[in-house]
Amino acid sequence: MRSPSIHFIGLLSVLGILSLNVQSQSLAGSESLASHIGMETASLLSMKMNHEHNHDDIDIAEHASFENVALRRLQRIKSQSRRHVAVQNTIEKPAAAVSPKPRMIAAIAAADIRQDHKEIANEALMALPSQCRNTLKNFYVKYEKQKHRGLAGRSVLILDGTVPDAEFRALFVHESGHNWDLGCLRGTEDSGKSSFSDGEEAIYKNDPSVRFYQISWITSSVQRSNANPEDFVSGYASYDIFEDFAESFAYFVLQNEVFAARAQENSAIAAKYIWLRDNLFNGQIPQIASGKSVYKGKAPWDVTKLNYTWHPEQFFARNN
Repeated sequence: MRSPSIHFIGLLSVLGILSLNVQSQSLAGSESLASHIGMETASLLSMKMNHEHNHDDIDIAEHASFENVALRRLQRIKSQSRRHVAVQNTIEKPAAAVSPKPRMIAAIAAADIRQDHKEIANEALMALPSQCRNTLKNFYVKYEKQKHRGLAGRSVLILDGTVPDAEFRALFVHESGHNWDLGCLRGTEDSGKSSFSDGEEAIYKNDPSVRFYQISWITSSVQRSNANPEDFVSGYASYDIFEDFAESFAYFVLQNEVFAARAQENSAIAAKYIWLRDNLFNGQIPQIASGKSVYKGKAPWDVTKLNYTWHPEQFFARNN
C-alpha cells in the first residue's frame, strides 16, 4: 500500500504550482481567466480535505511526471520578459480617427461676413461636385434687408444675410447654379453663336448649358410652343433660361426625391433631371439634403422657400 501522506503532499505541491502559474498569467493581463482557475483550485482543495480517496489507485511516478511538466511551464513563463507577456495578452485599441477640417474656398474665406455664414456657404459648396467649385471669386452678404435675396453672375455671388439659415443655404445653392451656368460651363467662339444670349453677350453652340436650355426654350426668354407650366420645377424657373437652370439646380440638390417623382410623369422634367445628373453630378444622386415638399400637380413658385433637411454628416463623409 502506498503512503497517503506522500500523495496528499504531492497534490498540494501541484496545486500550489498551478496557482503560481495562474498568478503569473494574471500579471500579464488575464485577470478573469486567473479568477476562474483560482476558483476551481479552491474547489479541488475543498474536495480533497472533505472526501476520502482510495490512494491505492494513485501512481507516484505519474504524479511526479505531472509535477515536472507544471514546473517546466512555470519556468518558461518566468524566463519571458514581462513586456513580451504583456504584448501577447493585450489587445490594443485602434486610435480614434480624427476628421480633418475641410478647407475653405478662398472667396468665402476672404469675404467680410459673419463666420456662421462662411461656414454654411463653404459646407454647401464643398458638398457639391468639384468641377465648378472654384468659379466663385467674390462673395458678399448684406445685413440690411435687400430687394433681391440673392444675385449672381459669372464669378460673383451676393446674398441677403437677414434670412433664416436654411433659406440662406438654399439661396446659396440657387445662386451657385448661376455661377456654374455662366462662369464654368462655357462655349467657344469657333463653334458659332447659339439662339441664346446673356444680354448682349453671345452664348456659343458648344456651351454645355445650351442642351439644357433647348429642353424648354427657343431663345433666352421665349419658351417652346408646346411648353407648359408643369415643365418647370417652379414658377420662377419659367421666367427665363437662367432661372430655369438655377431653380432646377437647387431642386436637384435640395428636393431630389420629388424632382425624380415628377420626372416619371413629365418628359421635360425628366430631361432636365437627367441633364443635371449626368453633366454636373457625374451620374450620381446627391445625398446631402432630404426635401420635404410634396407635388400636387402644381409647381411651387420658389424652390428656395421649400422645406428640406440638410445632412451635414453626408457632407463630412464625402470630404474625409
